[in-house]
Amino acid sequence: MWQATDQRQAQEVALKLFKPGNHPSFAFREAQALTALGGPNVLRVHNADVYQDVPYIATELAALGTTADRVSDGRGVRPDLAILWTRHMLQGLAVCHAAGLLHRDVKPANVFLRREDLAQLGDFGLVEPLGHHGSTPVAGTPVYLPPEAYLNNEMTVASDIYMAGLTLWFLLTGDHPFSRLSLIDLPAAVTRGVTVRIRDVAPHVPRPVALVAERAVAVDPSQRFEGSGEMNSALARTQYGTLWMEVVPDAGVVRQWANPERGLVVRLTQVNARRFLVDTRHARSGNRVRPHCEQLAQGQVAVFLRRVFDAY
Repeated sequence: MWQATDQRQAQEVALKLFKPGNHPSFAFREAQALTALGGPNVLRVHNADVYQDVPYIATELAALGTTADRVSDGRGVRPDLAILWTRHMLQGLAVCHAAGLLHRDVKPANVFLRREDLAQLGDFGLVEPLGHHGSTPVAGTPVYLPPEAYLNNEMTVASDIYMAGLTLWFLLTGDHPFSRLSLIDLPAAVTRGVTVRIRDVAPHVPRPVALVAERAVAVDPSQRFEGSGEMNSALARTQYGTLWMEVVPDAGVVRQWANPERGLVVRLTQVNARRFLVDTRHARSGNRVRPHCEQLAQGQVAVFLRRVFDAY
């Protein structure tokens, strides 16, 4: 994506360029899909054309980039933002499915941020009408493809839900469960399913929210949410206490979390090869919250941290 100025309409736009020589139908097809769908949570198209053999699409400008841009150094975004952006994405996806279309490339890099409180689903370059049996051929980003893409060589609405679940997973944890696998090892791992739990890698994530993401990425499509509306409603119903967020750790600290509402900070420090210290303090005074300070073996850390975060 490039930022450009539409001189005729005197506005800033995002410009998606296709490879020179590509048939313009690629650009026009995506532009038509976006224009036909519409809605506040679908990226709006301003124009599509060909200039000097280069097809392009001009869309409204997402001033804050994509949700993928907001994740850095393996730390997820604030859980409330992950929930909000995912719900907006699901609302855009609902419009797509209602039109009988499958997106097939739902991922954080295709969820655009107009403002911090407004996310839009975009990049409909792989959109495909659902066939008579409610399926389409396989397409998409390999690491986000669902098990049925590898097992049955087809995709359904449940496949878009799976990719939405992985998107939420990434926003919550700052990582992807299959990100470190090679393309050769990926199919076998995906078809076995996600084996790690969100709160094992991101213990500050509220349990109800983690359960929504984990259900969405079930191996069996029938165990996922029936559609984007059901997943959206599940996120809307999640209840939790005050929210923790993972922050940049202080020097010498392995990981660190903050709860601004309660004025608390939790630091995880490595004591030696086998032991870690969980240190919970009041941010202003520096006083320790002694029940929530403990030196632990590595295997005990996530359990203890979940207990600390859930206490608030």
